[in-house]
Amino acid sequence: MSFTDSELQTRIQGLKRRFEEMDSNHGPSSLASIECGNQNISERYAIIRLAILSHLLRTLENALEQISICFEISEFMFFYQDDIVKNAEFWQEERGVNQMLCANNFKMALADMQSAGSKLNAEIALLQSEQGSNQSAVQAALKIVERYKGLVGLFHEASYFLTEKEGREKNHLPMYDEDQRPDTQAETPETYLKILHLKSSRNAAKAIVLNIDLAESMFESIMLAKVFLDSGLQGVGEELALVLSRFEALEDARDNRYGFTQIRFE
Repeated sequence: MSFTDSELQTRIQGLKRRFEEMDSNHGPSSLASIECGNQNISERYAIIRLAILSHLLRTLENALEQISICFEISEFMFFYQDDIVKNAEFWQEERGVNQMLCANNFKMALADMQSAGSKLNAEIALLQSEQGSNQSAVQAALKIVERYKGLVGLFHEASYFLTEKEGREKNHLPMYDEDQRPDTQAETPETYLKILHLKSSRNAAKAIVLNIDLAESMFESIMLAKVFLDSGLQGVGEELALVLSRFEALEDARDNRYGFTQIRFE
């Protein structure tokens, strides 16, 4: 069951419907009207390219945050699960859900990181060809580059952490050392774990909005190219399809993790 509010559902369904119509035989005139006003198409297109990059960094950052929360939850369950309830089957299922959520966010983070990287390279090449004639675009791109580098570093740190845990499991070693026992910050183990799950649920809710924003920018990019430049932008269309496929999993993650906060442990 999904609890996505009606406004977000309307935006999601609208994007999916427009995407289905995009490759129909009706032609671009029936898809959307794009008003640029006094702004020429090249300027609008440049703005949309930077917007897509900015949205990609936000969705990448959000996925990395969710991965970090998954690591926290995994660590906390390892040390405190029996202090909450002694039920091996329940905790095995919870570990599976947490691992799936972590894996899904790794896939999203990797896709967004690769997409942002290729788009950044293309943007920098374009700016270099213009020999710095648009200084505001140059400065905006440089800021994005620095932020991108920081997020790539965080992705590799998370990958290294996961590889280390997989190595421990393969060698039949404890997943964590005793000195890694987390502090409950004066909360009971049950309360603290529920705080982490609420954080995870809210992160997934935020991801829904961020991916809607990303999809809308990608869609406008495609429409600008298709209506005004007579190009379908196949690569961007494939990326848009990937983003649109995320919403079911994101809604499930948000609802499922919130559901954990409502469990009454005896």
